[in-house]
Amino acid sequence: MVVGLTVSGGAAMGTITAALLHLHGQAVLSLFTSDPAVLGLALSAWPVVALSQPLTTLAFSYDGLLFGANDFRFCALLMVISAHCNDCLRWLLDLLCLALTRRSPGHRLVMSSAPAAFIIWALTPRMGLRGIWAGLACLMTLRALLAAIRISSRSGPWSIYKDPSKGLSERS
Repeated sequence: MVVGLTVSGGAAMGTITAALLHLHGQAVLSLFTSDPAVLGLALSAWPVVALSQPLTTLAFSYDGLLFGANDFRFCALLMVISAHCNDCLRWLLDLLCLALTRRSPGHRLVMSSAPAAFIIWALTPRMGLRGIWAGLACLMTLRALLAAIRISSRSGPWSIYKDPSKGLSERS
């Protein structure tokens, strides 16, 4: 019950936030700066920022559930897996590039591991600030997806849900 309410509440708040940011983006941005160049740059990325809000609130909702269940070890693992999913994608694309062009992708092979680094690295030259936000949205999507899988697996602290006859107060 708590899981469903938290996730649906987070999704609803993220959707509302996205709609409000989409409708009132310029007004929100003008609270922070009046510089036309900064406003122009921020407005170019604003659609991606607004669209990423439901994913971000879902990831944070799942964080709250995981923290509340003292599932901190999984939270740490979640970030490592999210970072390395991007690394694996980068390595696969590098190998594909090598196979198709017969040229080494060079510096991409030694790029350091960081959450959504590949997405940010690949999209920023073409998309600028929008590419950075797209990479962050990718990271949040991975985090939310992996947390949802963890909770629905009913393993670790979530094993209490395998036997509905046990209440939360019986968990030690």
